[in-house]
Amino acid sequence: FRMSVAAIAAAAGGLAAQVTDMPAGNVMGAAPDAALARVLSDLLLLFTAAGGTMAIGYASSGSFPPAGRAAVSGLYARIVFPAMVFRGVAAIRPEKLDMSVVLVVLLGKLAVAGVCIVYSMLRLDRQEGSSKLAHAAALAMAASHSFDVTLGVPIAKVLYPDAAAYIYLNQSVQLVLVNPLLLMLIEAASGKGGAVVRRTIVGVATNPLVVMTALGLLAGQVFPAGLPASLGAVSKQVADAGPFLGYTSLGFAMANLGGTSANELRHAAVLGAMKLLIM
Repeated sequence: FRMSVAAIAAAAGGLAAQVTDMPAGNVMGAAPDAALARVLSDLLLLFTAAGGTMAIGYASSGSFPPAGRAAVSGLYARIVFPAMVFRGVAAIRPEKLDMSVVLVVLLGKLAVAGVCIVYSMLRLDRQEGSSKLAHAAALAMAASHSFDVTLGVPIAKVLYPDAAAYIYLNQSVQLVLVNPLLLMLIEAASGKGGAVVRRTIVGVATNPLVVMTALGLLAGQVFPAGLPASLGAVSKQVADAGPFLGYTSLGFAMANLGGTSANELRHAAVLGAMKLLIM
Protein backbone atom coordinates (compact mmCIF):
# COMPACT_ATOMS: atom_id res chain seq x y z
CA PHE A 1 0.00 0.00 0.00
CA ARG A 2 2.92 2.34 0.63
CA MET A 3 4.05 1.75 -2.93
CA SER A 4 0.46 2.32 -4.14
CA VAL A 5 0.56 5.74 -2.53
CA ALA A 6 3.87 6.39 -4.27
CA ALA A 7 2.39 5.17 -7.55
CA ILE A 8 -0.52 7.58 -7.27
CA ALA A 9 1.88 10.42 -6.54
CA ALA A 10 3.94 9.39 -9.55
CA ALA A 11 0.85 9.30 -11.74
CA ALA A 12 -0.18 12.75 -10.59
CA GLY A 13 3.32 14.08 -11.20
CA GLY A 14 3.28 12.83 -14.78
CA LEU A 15 -0.05 14.38 -15.72
CA ALA A 16 1.35 17.79 -16.60
CA ALA A 17 3.69 16.30 -19.16
CA GLN A 18 0.92 14.13 -20.60
CA VAL A 19 -1.46 17.04 -20.97
CA THR A 20 1.26 19.20 -22.53
CA ASP A 21 1.99 16.48 -25.09
CA MET A 22 -1.64 16.04 -26.09
CA PRO A 23 -2.28 16.61 -29.78
CA ALA A 24 -4.33 19.69 -30.53
CA GLY A 25 -8.04 19.01 -30.60
CA ASN A 26 -7.62 15.57 -29.03
CA VAL A 27 -10.88 15.88 -27.10
CA MET A 28 -13.77 15.53 -29.55
CA GLY A 29 -12.11 17.80 -32.07
CA ALA A 30 -12.40 20.87 -29.89
CA ALA A 31 -10.11 23.88 -30.22
CA PRO A 32 -6.81 23.39 -28.34
CA ASP A 33 -7.59 25.86 -25.54
CA ALA A 34 -11.10 24.51 -25.01
CA ALA A 35 -9.83 20.93 -25.13
CA LEU A 36 -7.14 21.63 -22.54
CA ALA A 37 -9.63 23.37 -20.24
CA ARG A 38 -12.01 20.44 -20.51
CA VAL A 39 -9.27 17.91 -19.85
CA LEU A 40 -8.04 19.79 -16.79
CA SER A 41 -11.60 20.10 -15.48
CA ASP A 42 -12.22 16.37 -15.93
CA LEU A 43 -8.93 15.50 -14.25
CA LEU A 44 -9.72 17.79 -11.34
CA LEU A 45 -13.06 16.08 -10.81
CA LEU A 46 -11.41 12.67 -11.12
CA PHE A 47 -8.77 13.39 -8.50
CA THR A 48 -11.27 15.15 -6.25
CA ALA A 49 -13.47 12.04 -6.26
CA ALA A 50 -10.51 9.74 -5.69
CA GLY A 51 -9.04 11.90 -2.93
CA GLY A 52 -12.41 12.37 -1.27
CA THR A 53 -13.05 8.63 -1.17
CA MET A 54 -9.58 7.97 0.23
CA ALA A 55 -10.29 10.62 2.85
CA ILE A 56 -13.46 8.73 3.84
CA GLY A 57 -11.43 5.56 4.30
CA TYR A 58 -8.75 7.42 6.24
CA ALA A 59 -11.25 9.17 8.54
CA SER A 60 -13.35 6.07 9.17
CA SER A 61 -10.45 3.68 9.66
CA GLY A 62 -10.73 3.79 13.45
CA SER A 63 -14.40 2.81 13.28
CA PHE A 64 -13.54 -0.67 12.00
CA PRO A 65 -11.42 -3.40 13.61
CA PRO A 66 -8.37 -4.61 11.67
CA ALA A 67 -10.27 -7.73 10.60
CA GLY A 68 -13.08 -5.58 9.20
CA ARG A 69 -10.70 -3.39 7.22
CA ALA A 70 -8.93 -6.49 5.92
CA ALA A 71 -12.28 -7.93 4.83
CA VAL A 72 -13.12 -4.79 2.85
CA SER A 73 -9.72 -4.87 1.17
CA GLY A 74 -10.09 -8.59 0.48
CA LEU A 75 -13.52 -8.07 -1.08
CA TYR A 76 -12.02 -5.49 -3.40
CA ALA A 77 -8.92 -7.52 -4.27
CA ARG A 78 -10.52 -10.92 -4.79
CA ILE A 79 -13.98 -10.16 -6.21
CA VAL A 80 -14.63 -6.56 -7.21
CA PHE A 81 -11.31 -5.68 -8.83
CA PRO A 82 -11.24 -8.92 -10.89
CA ALA A 83 -14.74 -8.05 -12.13
CA MET A 84 -13.46 -4.64 -13.27
CA VAL A 85 -10.60 -6.33 -15.11
CA PHE A 86 -12.97 -8.87 -16.68
CA ARG A 87 -15.20 -6.17 -18.14
CA GLY A 88 -12.28 -4.14 -19.43
CA VAL A 89 -10.44 -7.07 -20.99
CA ALA A 90 -13.66 -8.40 -22.58
CA ALA A 91 -13.94 -5.12 -24.50
CA ILE A 92 -10.42 -5.39 -25.94
CA ARG A 93 -10.11 -6.14 -29.64
CA PRO A 94 -6.54 -7.46 -30.03
CA GLU A 95 -6.56 -7.00 -33.80
CA LYS A 96 -6.93 -3.24 -33.31
CA LEU A 97 -4.00 -2.90 -30.90
CA ASP A 98 -0.29 -2.53 -31.48
CA MET A 99 1.02 -5.56 -29.63
CA SER A 100 4.56 -4.19 -29.67
CA VAL A 101 3.33 -1.97 -26.83
CA VAL A 102 3.22 -5.13 -24.71
CA LEU A 103 6.96 -5.57 -25.25
CA VAL A 104 7.62 -1.93 -24.33
CA VAL A 105 5.55 -2.27 -21.14
CA LEU A 106 7.30 -5.53 -20.24
CA LEU A 107 10.75 -4.03 -20.71
CA GLY A 108 9.77 -0.94 -18.71
CA LYS A 109 8.42 -3.01 -15.82
CA LEU A 110 11.44 -5.31 -15.81
CA ALA A 111 13.71 -2.26 -15.75
CA VAL A 112 11.80 -0.82 -12.78
CA ALA A 113 11.97 -4.16 -10.97
CA GLY A 114 15.67 -4.58 -11.70
CA VAL A 115 16.63 -1.10 -10.51
CA CYS A 116 14.48 -1.57 -7.41
CA ILE A 117 16.21 -4.85 -6.56
CA VAL A 118 19.67 -3.30 -6.92
CA TYR A 119 18.68 -0.24 -4.88
CA SER A 120 17.06 -2.37 -2.18
CA MET A 121 20.06 -4.66 -1.90
CA LEU A 122 22.31 -1.65 -1.43
CA ARG A 123 20.17 0.58 0.75
CA LEU A 124 17.55 -1.38 2.70
CA ASP A 125 17.97 -3.38 5.87
CA ARG A 126 17.03 -7.04 5.89
CA GLN A 127 13.53 -7.64 7.23
CA GLU A 128 13.06 -10.11 10.05
CA GLY A 129 12.19 -13.56 8.76
CA SER A 130 13.24 -12.97 5.15
CA SER A 131 16.43 -12.78 3.16
CA LYS A 132 17.57 -9.43 1.84
CA LEU A 133 17.07 -10.60 -1.76
CA ALA A 134 13.53 -11.83 -1.02
CA HIS A 135 12.73 -8.48 0.56
CA ALA A 136 14.17 -6.66 -2.45
CA ALA A 137 12.13 -8.79 -4.87
CA ALA A 138 8.96 -8.13 -2.89
CA LEU A 139 9.60 -4.39 -3.08
CA ALA A 140 10.34 -4.73 -6.80
CA MET A 141 6.91 -6.31 -7.27
CA ALA A 142 5.28 -3.45 -5.42
CA ALA A 143 7.26 -0.83 -7.33
CA SER A 144 6.51 -2.32 -10.75
CA HIS A 145 2.78 -2.43 -10.01
CA SER A 146 0.60 0.60 -10.62
CA PHE A 147 -2.98 1.65 -9.90
CA ASP A 148 -3.84 0.54 -13.42
CA VAL A 149 -7.56 -0.04 -13.53
CA THR A 150 -9.05 1.95 -10.65
CA LEU A 151 -7.07 5.13 -11.38
CA GLY A 152 -5.26 4.50 -14.66
CA VAL A 153 -8.31 3.75 -16.81
CA PRO A 154 -10.22 6.93 -15.82
CA ILE A 155 -7.09 9.02 -16.51
CA ALA A 156 -6.59 7.32 -19.87
CA LYS A 157 -10.22 7.90 -20.82
CA VAL A 158 -9.73 11.63 -20.21
CA LEU A 159 -6.34 12.03 -21.89
CA TYR A 160 -6.30 9.33 -24.57
CA PRO A 161 -9.74 7.65 -24.73
CA ASP A 162 -8.83 5.49 -27.74
CA ALA A 163 -5.87 3.98 -25.88
CA ALA A 164 -7.61 2.94 -22.65
CA ALA A 165 -7.42 -0.72 -23.66
CA TYR A 166 -3.65 -0.61 -23.25
CA ILE A 167 -4.11 -0.07 -19.51
CA TYR A 168 -5.63 -3.54 -19.26
CA LEU A 169 -2.73 -4.95 -21.27
CA ASN A 170 -0.40 -3.25 -18.79
CA GLN A 171 -2.19 -5.07 -15.96
CA SER A 172 -1.97 -8.39 -17.82
CA VAL A 173 1.78 -8.00 -18.39
CA GLN A 174 2.28 -7.46 -14.67
CA LEU A 175 0.18 -10.42 -13.59
CA VAL A 176 1.24 -13.00 -16.15
CA LEU A 177 4.84 -12.07 -16.99
CA VAL A 178 6.45 -9.92 -14.29
CA ASN A 179 4.93 -11.23 -11.07
CA PRO A 180 5.77 -14.93 -11.70
CA LEU A 181 9.46 -14.09 -12.19
CA LEU A 182 9.58 -12.08 -8.97
CA LEU A 183 7.59 -14.69 -7.03
CA MET A 184 10.08 -17.37 -8.06
CA LEU A 185 12.92 -15.12 -6.96
CA ILE A 186 11.24 -14.50 -3.59
CA GLU A 187 10.71 -18.22 -2.97
CA ALA A 188 14.20 -19.18 -4.10
CA ALA A 189 15.82 -16.42 -2.01
CA SER A 190 13.77 -17.43 1.02
CA GLY A 191 15.34 -20.87 0.92
CA LYS A 192 12.09 -22.71 0.24
CA GLY A 193 13.62 -24.51 -2.73
CA GLY A 194 11.86 -27.56 -4.08
CA ALA A 195 9.17 -27.12 -6.69
CA VAL A 196 9.44 -23.33 -6.85
CA VAL A 197 8.39 -23.13 -10.48
CA ARG A 198 5.40 -25.45 -9.97
CA ARG A 199 4.17 -23.55 -6.91
CA THR A 200 4.54 -20.26 -8.73
CA ILE A 201 2.63 -21.50 -11.77
CA VAL A 202 -0.17 -22.88 -9.61
CA GLY A 203 -0.35 -19.66 -7.60
CA VAL A 204 -0.50 -17.49 -10.71
CA ALA A 205 -3.01 -19.75 -12.47
CA THR A 206 -5.39 -19.67 -9.51
CA ASN A 207 -5.06 -15.93 -8.85
CA PRO A 208 -8.53 -14.36 -9.29
CA LEU A 209 -7.11 -11.51 -11.36
CA VAL A 210 -5.35 -13.89 -13.76
CA VAL A 211 -8.43 -16.11 -14.02
CA MET A 212 -10.74 -13.18 -14.74
CA THR A 213 -8.24 -11.74 -17.25
CA ALA A 214 -8.26 -15.05 -19.14
CA LEU A 215 -12.05 -15.27 -18.96
CA GLY A 216 -12.34 -11.69 -20.18
CA LEU A 217 -10.14 -12.44 -23.20
CA LEU A 218 -12.24 -15.53 -23.93
CA ALA A 219 -15.50 -13.62 -23.53
CA GLY A 220 -14.25 -10.95 -25.93
CA GLN A 221 -13.72 -13.60 -28.61
CA VAL A 222 -16.96 -15.48 -27.94
CA PHE A 223 -19.06 -12.30 -27.72
CA PRO A 224 -17.41 -9.79 -30.09
CA ALA A 225 -20.56 -7.64 -30.12
CA GLY A 226 -20.49 -7.29 -26.34
CA LEU A 227 -21.29 -9.34 -23.26
CA PRO A 228 -24.77 -10.91 -23.00
CA ALA A 229 -27.21 -8.64 -21.17
CA SER A 230 -27.38 -10.77 -18.01
CA LEU A 231 -23.62 -11.28 -17.72
CA GLY A 232 -23.01 -7.64 -18.51
CA ALA A 233 -25.49 -6.49 -15.86
CA VAL A 234 -24.05 -8.69 -13.10
CA SER A 235 -20.42 -7.87 -13.87
CA LYS A 236 -21.21 -4.16 -14.09
CA GLN A 237 -23.01 -4.22 -10.75
CA VAL A 238 -19.98 -5.76 -9.08
CA ALA A 239 -17.39 -3.67 -10.94
CA ASP A 240 -19.17 -0.39 -10.17
CA ALA A 241 -18.27 -0.89 -6.50
CA GLY A 242 -14.58 -0.95 -7.43
CA PRO A 243 -13.57 2.72 -7.19
CA PHE A 244 -15.24 3.20 -3.81
CA LEU A 245 -13.84 0.01 -2.26
CA GLY A 246 -10.40 0.50 -3.82
CA TYR A 247 -9.93 4.09 -2.67
CA THR A 248 -11.47 3.34 0.72
CA SER A 249 -9.04 0.46 1.22
CA LEU A 250 -6.19 2.76 0.27
CA GLY A 251 -7.47 5.27 2.81
CA PHE A 252 -7.46 2.53 5.46
CA ALA A 253 -3.84 1.76 4.59
CA MET A 254 -2.81 5.41 4.71
CA ALA A 255 -4.31 5.69 8.20
CA ASN A 256 -1.88 2.99 9.31
CA LEU A 257 1.21 4.77 8.02
CA GLY A 258 1.85 6.46 11.36
CA GLY A 259 4.67 4.02 12.06
CA THR A 260 6.46 4.87 8.82
CA SER A 261 9.88 6.32 9.46
CA ALA A 262 11.39 9.27 7.64
CA ASN A 263 13.92 6.85 6.14
CA GLU A 264 11.14 4.67 4.72
CA LEU A 265 9.48 7.74 3.21
CA ARG A 266 12.79 8.69 1.58
CA HIS A 267 13.08 5.21 0.08
CA ALA A 268 9.51 5.45 -1.27
CA ALA A 269 10.28 8.86 -2.79
CA VAL A 270 13.42 7.53 -4.49
CA LEU A 271 11.59 4.51 -5.91
CA GLY A 272 8.68 6.69 -7.05
CA ALA A 273 11.04 9.07 -8.85
CA MET A 274 12.87 6.13 -10.41
CA LYS A 275 9.60 4.70 -11.72
CA LEU A 276 8.59 8.05 -13.22
CA LEU A 277 11.96 8.35 -14.95
CA ILE A 278 11.92 4.83 -16.43
CA MET A 279 8.24 4.47 -17.31
